[in-house]
Amino acid sequence: MQGWRTSMEDAHIAVSGLGEELDGLSLFGVFDGHGGAEVAAFCKQYLPDEVRRQLRKRLADGARLSGDVLGEALISSFHAMDEMLRSPEHERQLLALKQAARPSAKGIGGASSSSGSSDSGSSSGSDSEAEEKDDGKKPRGVLSLLSNSIQSTLAQARDKGSLSREEAKQVMMKMALLRRLESKAPSLSADPAAADNVGCTAVCVLLSDTEIVCANAGDSRAVLCREGQAVELSQDHKPNEARERERIEAAGGRIEEIPVGARVHYRVNGNLNLSRSIGDLEYKKQPTMGHERQMICSTPDIVKMPLSKEDDFIVIACDGVLHPATSRLHPSHRP
Repeated sequence: MQGWRTSMEDAHIAVSGLGEELDGLSLFGVFDGHGGAEVAAFCKQYLPDEVRRQLRKRLADGARLSGDVLGEALISSFHAMDEMLRSPEHERQLLALKQAARPSAKGIGGASSSSGSSDSGSSSGSDSEAEEKDDGKKPRGVLSLLSNSIQSTLAQARDKGSLSREEAKQVMMKMALLRRLESKAPSLSADPAAADNVGCTAVCVLLSDTEIVCANAGDSRAVLCREGQAVELSQDHKPNEARERERIEAAGGRIEEIPVGARVHYRVNGNLNLSRSIGDLEYKKQPTMGHERQMICSTPDIVKMPLSKEDDFIVIACDGVLHPATSRLHPSHRP
């Protein structure tokens, strides 16, 4: 789909059999990137192997692969992605993925991502500010400022449903400047915080012969079609939800209400409009609090359901595709 995005930041996995003793298990997932495509690409590359490792570890300990065990393995795998992103070895691989995912100059129209990516930043800046700071050192903050300004303008345009000629011109100019600055400093992001300001939501489904197990962190969704009826397998994680707000504030964060037209966006520290994700390590700086209690946490909610002969299919999608208004299947829409 062509939408407001300048590039595709999403990734997905579809593994019909995990292999060997796990061949009866299938793994499917969608990763909705924001701030860049590299963490979503990282999860696409490494999460399947981590799920295999976690499951084999439990088999070696004598566990039976019940729904509870599958859920525990998915939680540990989500947490492991954050741990890997912090390691110097994988940080270099993340930077390589960033370079590979860098978009070419295509104007405003691009592959559709989602509001998780388009709404993730709310900072603003100007071309002149970036030019003034273009002193050869290319501070990382300049690129972040410019990129957030572009994303904020596009997010507001999407909410309004239109983009004026002048707004389009300004966005094009900022995009051109951003590409020029990035091309002059390809190693700019090579610092100890490559995944600080980039992340992705993650919704994954493990299927066995008897069970459906869904793990969700963020605002992507999984919906089961059972006898033509929609059955939710996930719930969105938004900062204004009571349990999410409690965790965010306990970790030292704040939630800002930002009106955009008739809608209100709730953003963590004025930036992220979701409360759980993989990556975004800037919001995970409390090592004594564990994965589950970070300001933005990667801990997924787990939904387990027996597999039934009435089950037709599962839709797994980022919020840019599975909009709230279309997330319910009409009873007459039988497969």
